[in-house]
Amino acid sequence: MHPVALKIGSLTIHWYGIMVLVGVVVGWVTTVHRARRHGFDPDHVTELVPWIVIGGLAGARLFFVILFWKEYFADAPLWEIFMINHGGLVFYGGVIGGVIAGLTLVRKRRLPVWQTADLVVPGVAIGYALGRIGCFLNGCCFGRPCDLPWAVRFPDWHASGGLPVHPVQLYEFGWALLAYFFLEWLYKRREFEGQVTGAFILIYSVCRFGMEMFRGDYPPSKYLLGLTPAQVISIPLFLVGVVVLVIRARNAHSQVSQ
Repeated sequence: MHPVALKIGSLTIHWYGIMVLVGVVVGWVTTVHRARRHGFDPDHVTELVPWIVIGGLAGARLFFVILFWKEYFADAPLWEIFMINHGGLVFYGGVIGGVIAGLTLVRKRRLPVWQTADLVVPGVAIGYALGRIGCFLNGCCFGRPCDLPWAVRFPDWHASGGLPVHPVQLYEFGWALLAYFFLEWLYKRREFEGQVTGAFILIYSVCRFGMEMFRGDYPPSKYLLGLTPAQVISIPLFLVGVVVLVIRARNAHSQVSQ
């Protein structure tokens, strides 16, 4: 666990913030490259990325603050709400914030919605993967205790109590990285617009639901019917992915038939 990368006077730079930034840059670069290869104006990507990033960070932080207000913010200085470099982002909130901000620009520029979404989604996957490395270095989003050979130990003062736990952050890095390569492969072979987006929604909802079984950082008060907040959201999100794939496939088929 190495949350602090370096200190410059009173300025402390955390690895979590660095890895989030690295994820954004890598996601942007790979998306621009994909755009150039497939005839999409890369300038639109460059313009779109800041909107998605700002909206995503705002949404992710807002969800975290709402979910964990009592644990982390009720007795903390008000400015702690804005200190995302300390950790504390909820990916679902980031998706909602990023989608709202991204759609705003897409509508403004009159870009094709599903084509643009398919182009951007693989970059989201690789960005998410790298962000989980930041979680590991920061010690947040940690796993349940286990006695497996690859279990990790955080310091004794950590919330895990120094017990060996699942390196669940690395599990998530692994599946998200594989998802990125699969989505890149699928993008080149997609049969209809929206297919890559729908596939990512399905992959994320299933994998996130499964990964939550190894998480150990949720207080008991956060569970609903034995499910974590992320698992609760994963269920309707999975249905959204199914609906996206079915409707987009039917629309594409009907257009071909005409």
